Parts: sequence; structure tokens; C-alpha cells
Amino acid sequence: MERGVDAIVDEMVLSVLDGYLRGILDQRAESEAVRNAVAQYQKLLTSAPLAAGRIGALAVSGDGASLGAIVCTEGDIPELQDVISTAEEGWVERLKALFEVAGVEQIAIPVSSPAEEVHKRARAALQELYELLPVRVSALAEARAQLVDPPLSLPVEVASALVIARRALQPADAWEQVDPVTIGLADYQNDLDDERLREALLEALGLFQLDRASGAFKPPPPRPSARAAASSGRLNPLVKSLADLRPGMVLDGIITNITRFGAFVNIGLSEEGMIHISELSLDYVQTPSDVVSIGDRVQPRVLDVEPSKRRIALSLKPVPAGPSMERPRESGGRNVPLDTRIRRGDSGGGFRRRGGSRVGRNQALEQLENLFKKE
Repeated sequence: MERGVDAIVDEMVLSVLDGYLRGILDQRAESEAVRNAVAQYQKLLTSAPLAAGRIGALAVSGDGASLGAIVCTEGDIPELQDVISTAEEGWVERLKALFEVAGVEQIAIPVSSPAEEVHKRARAALQELYELLPVRVSALAEARAQLVDPPLSLPVEVASALVIARRALQPADAWEQVDPVTIGLADYQNDLDDERLREALLEALGLFQLDRASGAFKPPPPRPSARAAASSGRLNPLVKSLADLRPGMVLDGIITNITRFGAFVNIGLSEEGMIHISELSLDYVQTPSDVVSIGDRVQPRVLDVEPSKRRIALSLKPVPAGPSMERPRESGGRNVPLDTRIRRGDSGGGFRRRGGSRVGRNQALEQLENLFKKE
């Protein structure tokens, strides 16, 4: 029996179309991941240095057994340093005392730590008294290698704290010292070609260094303490208490602190507002520091106010215009694994729609034509 035209097309086109399209989408996803990583790397290199040349810094050992605490000036050898065992009674008070004696206002701390409980306790003890500056700890071992060896021979915990301080004080100088691939800036980095990613990041580094050497790059002005900036003038003169806030209002604010779950904003009241990580951007946000930095001036929108709990919920997302503003969760987001960007068919290999029914020949060819039009 002669096979019909549909059967021939199904065998010759549809049987390979699923894998072909998936391959193209995987390539696009990889290119997008590399571009996003380059953008994050450029943000690190061009971050504003701190105006305060003297800060404290804290590092937590991987097992949480000890802390390195230092006070240093412009990233040089620590003026004060201490290695604190968390097994000691009163280690939190000892940590607070070191920074209190030094009289610093800002403390650079790891943005996260495997020793979550120790990290949480140290942060809670310091955040009421100091402005905390979360810093990435990627490639920490590589960066501290020259500090633990002679002639400095610093304890590992102190060396780690010094690296963290330098990354806060002079971001460009600190980050260009390590292999950019080890910073872990790409989404689903294990799925990417390391050499392609390294080539793109090193190209970005080379261009940055060239622009800096030629004077084409104008470094941003040093970033003052967020608390000092917020207190230098009234941010929202018409907002004098929580009672003046209404959902939908757009305010002037300054980012004063960043946590794993969001960012705190000074809006000119004694109560600070909170932007949850899900409200920082329409795009997926891995960590709040990818979107905002301490000291940034922002214009958040009021979502909700709870006077009894003294809570102010804010958002940096644009005002939704309607259902069309909703973004799909399964596809289109840059953090969807590469192999799930397209829904697979069954064992028959045909390209299938979400409901599972086979796409017709004309529709399949039209989809293929539209794909090439987008290239």
C-alpha cells in the first residue's frame, strides 16, 4: 500500500523536528546564559568602591567552627584581627567587642555560608549596630592563597575576611585577581561549555582593563554609607508616619541592607521597608545582590502596610498592566534547565503540543519557518 504524503512528511520531517528544535533552543539558552554571566561580571567590575576607607570584615569557616574578624584600611594588612572559636561561650560578644573597639560603621560579610546557623547568629548580632555589606565568597580559596603563604602567613579565617573586605572596598581590583569562571555567575553553569564561558568573561575583563587604562571608563563615585546617605536629607517629605502610606504609592528610598530573601529600604521613616526577592524584578532573581547593592537609590512601590507589625512591603516590579504582564513560569525564564526549554514528545519522536496531540504537517512547517524568521 502506498504511503500517503502525511506519512512521508511525518517520517522525514516530524521525526527529527523535535530534536532539531530542541538543539536550537539549547544553543539559544546557552548563549543567553553566557550573556547574563558577562553582564553580572561587568557589574562586579564596575561596582562603586566604598567611600569609607576603613571597615570591618567577617568570614565563617566552612564547618562553622571558627570565625575570622578583621578591621582594615583600604584592603591592606588588618589593623585588628581575631580568630574566634564558636565553641567558646560568649563568642558573639567577643565578635561585637572587636568591631565596637575599632569604631567602624560598615562590616563586610559573606552573602551566605554553609554554616548557616553560625552565619545567621553573627549577622543578627551585628545588623542592629552596623551597616552590613554582603559580599560573594566564590573563588575565596584562590583569592586568599597568597595571603596564607609567606611572607604574610595569615590564618585562613583572617585571610578570608581580608579578601571579603577588599571585595567590598575595591571591587574591580579584587575580582580581576581570580578566574572569572570560578565566580559562578552563569545560570546552570555545569551545563555550559567552560571554555566558551571563560572566553566571553575574559574578553569582558580585557575590554574593562583597556577602557580603564585609556580613561574611557569613568569609575562611579565612592559609595557612602547607606545610613549616612539616608540621613542627609528627607527622602519623602510628605510621608511622616506609616499612616501616610498607601498601596500603590511610589517612594524614594535607599537600599540599606541585603539578605537572602530580599532587601531593606530606608524611606525616611524609623521603620524600613522590605522588598522580597520575588518583587525585585520580573525576571528570576537568584540572589538580591544580583539586582541591587547597598547604597542604591531606588523608587519602590508600596504593596502593603501593616502598622500593628510595623511592616512595609515594597516592590520594584513595574505596575502590572493586566493579564498580559504575567510571565510564564515553565518556559522563557533564563533559569529553566537547558533540556526542558521545549516539551518533549513521546517515544514516537514527533513534535507534540502541551496537550500531547501530534502537530499537523502544515503547523509544524509553519513553526519551523517562524523560528528561522526570529534568527
